[in-house]
Amino acid sequence: MSSRAQTALLVALICALFGSIASALADEPAKAPRAPDAILNQYCNVCHLTGWNGAPLSGDANDWQTRLSTGFDSLFKNAKQGINNMPPMGTCQDCTDAELQAAIRKMLP
Repeated sequence: MSSRAQTALLVALICALFGSIASALADEPAKAPRAPDAILNQYCNVCHLTGWNGAPLSGDANDWQTRLSTGFDSLFKNAKQGINNMPPMGTCQDCTDAELQAAIRKMLP
């Protein structure tokens, strides 16, 4: 077999392999987003129900007023990146942006 034919065969095999992998991944069902309460209970409430380490209390307008003055996008960015004593994503490393945003909105007054 010529080197050109070998190269073509190799390329075809690689394409078939990647096609199989892509097909298998596409067949996986999408995960349903978790409810905000589930995120809050598992990750957020340990700090936001007690004010531990300076966390703003869930539903407390006075605690959230300054943070909300910069807008929700800024608040979300800080939660995602981490700020002060809050770790990135509030420790919910597998939260989607939508899940994290919903959990934050649920804590707001």
